[in-house]
This record gives sequence, C-alpha cells and structure tokens, in this order.
Amino acid sequence: MAETIFGSTITISTGRVIPVRWIGEQHVREALSFIPSFADWVKAIRPEPWTGRARKLEAEPAWAESMQRGTIEEESELPMAYVRLDQMPVFDLPQWPQFNVAPWPGFVVPDQAPPVQFVPQEPSISPAGLLLGSLAALGVVGLIWAATSGRDRPERRCTGCGSTRHDRRNCNHTGERRHFSKSIPRSKRCECCGKYGYDTHRHHPRGRADDSDWLDVCNGCHLHCCHKGDFNNFATKPRFCLFAGGDSYWRTSR
Repeated sequence: MAETIFGSTITISTGRVIPVRWIGEQHVREALSFIPSFADWVKAIRPEPWTGRARKLEAEPAWAESMQRGTIEEESELPMAYVRLDQMPVFDLPQWPQFNVAPWPGFVVPDQAPPVQFVPQEPSISPAGLLLGSLAALGVVGLIWAATSGRDRPERRCTGCGSTRHDRRNCNHTGERRHFSKSIPRSKRCECCGKYGYDTHRHHPRGRADDSDWLDVCNGCHLHCCHKGDFNNFATKPRFCLFAGGDSYWRTSR
C-alpha cells in the first residue's frame, strides 16, 4: 500500500534514494519487533462457522437451469466460478463455422492468424560505444592485475637503514657526508645535557648526508646519546640525555 501511494522510492534532502518498502519494514519492526510472515497471519485468523459449509454447485437451481440452456452466449453470462472445466469452450477446426467467438473478441483462429515475419536487425552498438566498452574492460583488467600482482612482490627496503621510503643510493645515513657551513657559529653549550664550556661537535641528527638540521653536543653526548655508544650506529636526535637524566636541553630551550 505504501508503494501504491508514495511510489517505489523516495528522494530525501541529501539526494539519497530510499526504497519505500524498506521504510515500511522499519516501521513494522519498530512496532512489532519483527516482520510477520504469512504463517503468522494465518495462525491469527479466527475460523468462522460459514468457512466449513462446503457444497456442490450442481445443487444450486440457478446453476442447473443455466446449464440446461446449452448455448455459449447464455453460459457466458454466468461467472467463471459456475462453469466447470469439462464444459469450457474448446476450439475445434471442423466445427469452426458453428463456433461463435463473440464473447472472446481477442480470439484469433490459428490458421487465419497473420504470419509473423522476423527481420534481422544489425547491432545497435556504435563505434564510440564499442571503444568506451573496450577501455572500461581494459581498466577493470588492469585493476584486477594491480590488486593481485602486488601480493607476491617482496617489499623493497634500503640495504643501509632498512627503510621502505628510499634505497641505498639516496640514503641519508650511508650517503656521502655533507659538511656544515662554517659561517654558522657553533654553540658553547651542549644542546643535549645543557652544560656550558665544553668543546662541542656539530652533529647530523638526520644522517651524515643531510645538512638540513644540526645539533651542537659535547663529546660524551655525541657518542652515547646521539650514536648509542658507537659511531658506526646511525645518527639520531636524542630526546633524552643519559648524562642529565632528563629531557635533552634542545627540547626545553626551544
């Protein structure tokens, strides 16, 4: 009934198309907590006494009197429920001149029906549509190949630092060392432990091949905090000083 009144779908304010049947099902679920089936409705029907009063149509006088007339025109006045299956009109070619088809205006004699001619039709696909369809098929095949071919491919990593963002040719940790400009004054205070007066070293926190950032640290912090106790280890920018026992000075001073 809802589809008869509102149509099969409705469009809400956001532009989304919602089926009317789905909305009706949600209302039924909110009211009954489930959608009743046909069996649930039949169980709830209360039988009336007249539902068990079955009788044969031959016992009715109106039906028997109409069947004694013997003409299709008079029988056609009766409802179809009063016409037995063995008395339904059947077309017979030898009796065609005596057969009256007036009650059935849409009936056509098989031999007099016009022959149906089948005309072969050319495909209605234009060259542009065929080209677009081919490109779409190639795109789908490419997406499937890209989704399935990359599963067995091993992940490439840098042999120097193990990162997946670059290889050894442009790795900052294994590349050629880049020296800092001497025009930038060096700090006398260690930017790791915060002590002043030490002979500081300019450290490459992002790798020896990257001079975009630096850190002036003392010898002890340079070895233990920036290189984890060995200068062969990769350079890091320490966030915690082992000598000061707290955050590095560069984090609290900047």
